[in-house]
Amino acid sequence: MSGSQVDSELSRELSELCAGFESRAADSIQRQLTNAASLSEEMLNLENRFSLMKDKIERSMKLKHNFCTPIGRLSDELIREILQYGIDPGCGHSFLTKGFPLFPTYSINSGCGVLNTTLLGESLRQLAPRIRQLQVRWSKVATQHDIPRLEDFLSDHMGHKEFSVLQTLDVMDAFEEDPQRRPIVLNMPALSTMRFKGVPRIIPRPIVSLVHLVIKGGFRLEINEILDFLSYYPQLKTCSITNTECYGDDEDDHELVTLTNLKASSSTFLTLGTFLDERDDDELYEFLGLYLMESNELKISNDEYNIIFSMTYQSRGPISVAHAYGFHDGPPEEIHSFPTLSSYSTNISLLDIRYSILPSLGDIILAFTAWSKIAHIRVCTEELGFERLLTALEDTPTVLCPLLRILDCTGTRFSSLRMKQFLDFREKKGVCIQTLKFTRGFAHCGLDELLSSATTTIVQSDPVEHQVDNSTET
Repeated sequence: MSGSQVDSELSRELSELCAGFESRAADSIQRQLTNAASLSEEMLNLENRFSLMKDKIERSMKLKHNFCTPIGRLSDELIREILQYGIDPGCGHSFLTKGFPLFPTYSINSGCGVLNTTLLGESLRQLAPRIRQLQVRWSKVATQHDIPRLEDFLSDHMGHKEFSVLQTLDVMDAFEEDPQRRPIVLNMPALSTMRFKGVPRIIPRPIVSLVHLVIKGGFRLEINEILDFLSYYPQLKTCSITNTECYGDDEDDHELVTLTNLKASSSTFLTLGTFLDERDDDELYEFLGLYLMESNELKISNDEYNIIFSMTYQSRGPISVAHAYGFHDGPPEEIHSFPTLSSYSTNISLLDIRYSILPSLGDIILAFTAWSKIAHIRVCTEELGFERLLTALEDTPTVLCPLLRILDCTGTRFSSLRMKQFLDFREKKGVCIQTLKFTRGFAHCGLDELLSSATTTIVQSDPVEHQVDNSTET
């Protein structure tokens, strides 16, 4: 169908629609305006409403007309990308328009076309006070051998020019490591977020205002070097450093690095990935002890590679520590040195364990002896492991976890008769379980007796995916 045919059909449909509307509107007005005394006022109201309707239709028609233009057919997301990345002096384009008071993102890509460092430097220098986000992709180009190192380019062309409103710096540097390379120097008083991929030697430092840091790269950093980096950014709230291999002398000593905002902020979430060649749980728990001592909730879980310890606090945000015993070993089958872990976290009131195999009965008893303030236990595990946990909570002569009131075993299969025996025991000892939560259909053998409990509130939830598989334990 040709464009003229489409226009003709559209015009005809609109004409028919308007004619029908006009006829129905006239009939409706004639029926409603029967009171001659109020006729003038009602007509004025109708005229105002028709005027508003006309304005809406005109705006809609203009919008539809704009969609007929090439740029109008682009999605909003694509238009935003064009506005964000359209200013790219690295590709030979420099827009120094005074009509742009602030640039959302200024992008530099040394690998895009022939790089004119003089033009690029002048452009960047003029726009520096107006850039909120600066993205740099710096690499050698086979066809251009005079591209300087990034730190040299910025030093030569920027000097101490202030990036007054720069909040985010995103750098990817592909130049090789060299002992002669030195840190990037930029005047960025408002910088809050920095993402860096490349040679650690050139990472900008110090930056007192920085609160979010991400460092990636295929380079080895010693423990002391990592601590050095952290000391340059004392206001950090979140930090992620990916290191291919962490090493250092066991005898090395480093000045204490204090990151007070990691403790003070109510929204701070810290994830630490650690790798040890040997399964040294004492060393791991000694590290965890710094975070466990003040925690009131502890969750132990795992993913494909790590055992994960998540801690929450009353006065600050949660902290999660992900620990791997090697790059390919995966998490341990069970939680090792459980009593050692409990010795660091004697104040927790909620324990949440999402692990297929629980520790031995003796280890659970020792840990629960230290966790005397626990009032709430969540556990998702295999049935035999859960049986060990119930047995531990029946230990005598002193009943463990006397404050325990809520037991949530959602996702865990168990015997209803065994659970009834456990609830009766706790009730006789004067430390009854007030609320029991479990998954509907996961309790077997004697469910009716369990549901008839007079002292414990039973809460059943519908089954969900990703429950612990019982088939793996023998």
